[in-house]
Amino acid sequence: MIGTLFRRSKITSTMTIQATQLSLYYSPYCPYCQRVLNALVEMGLNVDIKAGNASGMTLENTFFNRAAKKALKTGGGRTTVPCLRIERDGKTEWMYESLDIIAFLKQQLKRQ
Repeated sequence: MIGTLFRRSKITSTMTIQATQLSLYYSPYCPYCQRVLNALVEMGLNVDIKAGNASGMTLENTFFNRAAKKALKTGGGRTTVPCLRIERDGKTEWMYESLDIIAFLKQQLKRQ
C-alpha cells in the first residue's frame, strides 16, 4: 500500500474527525509520512492530496510548499515530518512521531 496514496487523487469514506482543528505536515518522499497517510486511508478517512484535505484535516506538503515548511519551523521549532498540529481550546500542540500521530487519530475516531 505504500506509495499508492500518491497515485490516486482522492480516496473516499464516511468517517471524519471533528471538534479539533488539525493540520498534518508531510513530505511525499518520507516513509514515516507515508505510514501516517496510509493509516488515514485504513481508518476510512477522506484523503485528497491534490486538495490538501483529509476529512477536514489540512494537509501541508513541506517539500513543495515553502510557506508550510516555514510555518512548521516557526510554530513547532523544527522541520521534521510528519508533524500533526493540533489546535484546541486556544492552544496549539505539535506532535512529531508517526506512531503517536496514528494513535491520536485513532483515539479521536473512537470518541465519535
